[in-house]
Amino acid sequence: IKGDCSGCGNGWHQMGAHSATSLPDGVRGVRFQVGSTDSYSVIGLTSQESAKTNYSYDYLDYHIWFDGAFPRTNVRLHDGGVEVKTLSYDYLPTTWFEISVVSNRVRFKIDGKIVHVCATTPTFPMFVDTAFFVDQDSFKGVHWVREDENLPLVQANVWQVWSTNDTHDYAG
Repeated sequence: IKGDCSGCGNGWHQMGAHSATSLPDGVRGVRFQVGSTDSYSVIGLTSQESAKTNYSYDYLDYHIWFDGAFPRTNVRLHDGGVEVKTLSYDYLPTTWFEISVVSNRVRFKIDGKIVHVCATTPTFPMFVDTAFFVDQDSFKGVHWVREDENLPLVQANVWQVWSTNDTHDYAG
């Protein structure tokens, strides 16, 4: 998934992507890597379908906000849209992040380690949504996380990509 906004310039509220459907049956979240360690980008889960047409990260209920410059980048965790934890974390493009719902609580993981469990109860259905500050920032290796951890991950490959210039479907 990447920001694709030729001609609209950089800045929040310009570009992002939203899962074309809510989390499918048997799926509890999303797993991904960042495309670049110096990007300003946001990814998370939201119950607000209106996030599809609103170019703001404000509509993400549970999200990770990546900001800063490599190698010391802040990873900001949000619960119910409110920042609850900031981690100063030396991640790489090979670092795996996960946002998933387990036992009716949203949890954040980095490289398989739980770093935060949210206090609020999520509302369903839930969608995956992103926002990018810079054109061509991206998330890669985006997969659905299944409820049964013994099953293989499934690539999450249908997205509604939006920008202030265009809205289109993207598979990949």
